[in-house]
Amino acid sequence: NVQDFVNEALRLALDYTDAEPGNSLDWPIQLTLNDMSKLNILAAADTSQSMAAGTTTLNYPTDFKELICITPTNASSVQQAPLKALVGGYAEYQRLMEDAPGQGTPEWYAEHGEKFYLWRTANAAYTVRIDYYRYHPQTPANILFEQQFLNCIYFGATYYKSLQMRRTQDIQLWKPTFLEELERCRLNSPSQPYITRG
Repeated sequence: NVQDFVNEALRLALDYTDAEPGNSLDWPIQLTLNDMSKLNILAAADTSQSMAAGTTTLNYPTDFKELICITPTNASSVQQAPLKALVGGYAEYQRLMEDAPGQGTPEWYAEHGEKFYLWRTANAAYTVRIDYYRYHPQTPANILFEQQFLNCIYFGATYYKSLQMRRTQDIQLWKPTFLEELERCRLNSPSQPYITRG
């Protein structure tokens, strides 16, 4: 439980206890999560969708924020190359569908209206894995996190709790510590490779 972890950490770092009247960790944890979420830290997920022959779209996954990659696997369990984003987006997708509407192996995609539009139209059945970043639930007790981000949550919550308590010396200690850990987490988070259409 993240709240228990942060409570114990704050007890040691700031001589703080959550039993004190009016003290809640929801606010410091939520601000930390907001900072992490802006950098796509903490909430990577994946899901699979089935795609029949003739399919041209895939739906956004639940709580979808930003795509990492879309990887199809054919009926023979052979994984295909990840789909590449059309540089011209949905407008380019529409043009391609008018100029070359035939079926084939999907290689490209565009995003529009909470869907991924695939070009070419699938010529066979595929299982598609979608790796993506998702939005955090708004309640700290239900947040999505991975073990390697606990220090970032701890440092951030400690910094924001120091702000709330107006403890200048602790703010000066924990702000740079949190920002440094935030940057480390950002650098270690996966990102969508940029591939141009050639």
